Amino acid sequence: MIKSHHPPSSSHSFEPLSVNPQNANGLSNSDVIAQMNSAQGMAGAVGSNQAMQDKLKLVNHIPSSGYGQFDAEYHPEESELDLTFRLSFEFLTGPFESNPRFPSQDFEWKKKEKKKFKNQFVRDIEKTWSNQFPIHNTTPGQDGQTVNTHVQSVIDNKTPHFIIQVSKYPDDYGFAQSYVNHVHQDDEMEHRHGLVVLDSGDNTSERKLSSDLPFRSVWFKKGSDELRSDMSVDVNAAANELMADPKRNVEITGVAIKGESKKNKAFSNDMAIARQRSKIAAKALKKAGISKSRMRIINRIEGKRENHGPRATIWVIDRAMQNVSQHEVGHMLGLGDEIDGTDSNGNPLVISPGYAQMVKDQTGQIVERGTGHEGLMSSGGILQLHHYSPALEALKLITGSENWSL
Repeated sequence: MIKSHHPPSSSHSFEPLSVNPQNANGLSNSDVIAQMNSAQGMAGAVGSNQAMQDKLKLVNHIPSSGYGQFDAEYHPEESELDLTFRLSFEFLTGPFESNPRFPSQDFEWKKKEKKKFKNQFVRDIEKTWSNQFPIHNTTPGQDGQTVNTHVQSVIDNKTPHFIIQVSKYPDDYGFAQSYVNHVHQDDEMEHRHGLVVLDSGDNTSERKLSSDLPFRSVWFKKGSDELRSDMSVDVNAAANELMADPKRNVEITGVAIKGESKKNKAFSNDMAIARQRSKIAAKALKKAGISKSRMRIINRIEGKRENHGPRATIWVIDRAMQNVSQHEVGHMLGLGDEIDGTDSNGNPLVISPGYAQMVKDQTGQIVERGTGHEGLMSSGGILQLHHYSPALEALKLITGSENWSL
């Protein structure tokens, strides 16, 4: 989600920023290219052995969409374009005061958890975004040349492109927050960073759209993890739906009613009961042949007014799941939101004009919201051809040539 200044929510919103792309030396991208071309004898495509050994760069590049920021470096001799984020990480204690139904210690980071999140975030950038779509040289006589794009990140706590701010939430909390406040550069300031706000669960796959498959409930006795009835029918039905399509996942939610633990001293709090119920449902699905990797566990406490009974719900998801962190990386590259939805006034969300124009200029495609849910910049997890528009644009700028295409 691209974020303007309002409270985080699961809906997507966008506010374009006015930017003046400059490098760290105060020169525009075109100035950098002109100087390098002059110094190295470059004129559009690489033409000499000496030039083939030069590394051409864009520093603090902001795509024409108006947001995102990265360094780009072209290695002609290797036919590779490197896009590099400079990142700094901040790990924050989660808002346990506003979530009293979860144990407060669940909102505190452990040292190994910080390391795991950071390492996975960095690995996933490279795995998700690198070497997906080759860029082709369309210059007559060179139309066999292709360039592969490598997307990576380095830690830079002094001059980051983005600060990755991650708040700790319980593993079974569900979706909490994710958005990007983008960098804004102007003539008065050489460098400013953007801010990516995540929760500790955003490196895992999450559901952004409702499933069309039935919602099943397994009922428990009040204040207990003892089943009220046989759960095998519902478990087997869910398992069959999962086996019918290996791309499907299942969301298991344990539910306890506020105050249940007071009637059973075996549980320290209501959340302990909810967690035990989801555990029982997950164990039954595993016994039915479903791997743990396909399960998403959420637990919650219901108040008396919303009480539908002590239970665990099993919901097979027939929609694509999404690594939320990598969706936000797309915004860091300069891509816009493509998921459909409505704003706070109920009006349909529209595509960012700057993003739509960049995609059209680079690929000729018309990108709109809601035309396909499978894409990573919508609600799914698939990287699509037009998502490489910032890479293609950067290569054209570096080489001074329009003779490149996806």
